[in-house]
Amino acid sequence: MKKVLAIAAFVAASICAKGENKTNTNASEVRISNYVVMNVDDMKVEFALDNEGRATSKTVYTWNNINGMWEPSYRYIVSYGEKENTLTFAKWNKQNKTFSMGKESATYSSSEFPTLIVLPKH
Repeated sequence: MKKVLAIAAFVAASICAKGENKTNTNASEVRISNYVVMNVDDMKVEFALDNEGRATSKTVYTWNNINGMWEPSYRYIVSYGEKENTLTFAKWNKQNKTFSMGKESATYSSSEFPTLIVLPKH
């Protein structure tokens, strides 16, 4: 399970990082502590960073053509520790308006896996 969550995080970040033609950073949406990527394929990915520049969360939104709004889809959250880092995945629950569906966590050695969410290169 640990490897599945880590691989999913790395693959998803890599997909966003690769498509230079498909990725567009919108400066009006970038906040000081977050890095936001707009993807032409109706997906927006937002990365929250800590003071050390490490990604602490990755939130994926999909575009809803009916209501003309971005809707949360799923989120990865990283908790960094001295010896262990924890990666938590959860899907958006539309009824409760929280990231609570299918919630799973895995813990990794901080020395072996110092980074659990890779930021896209721009």
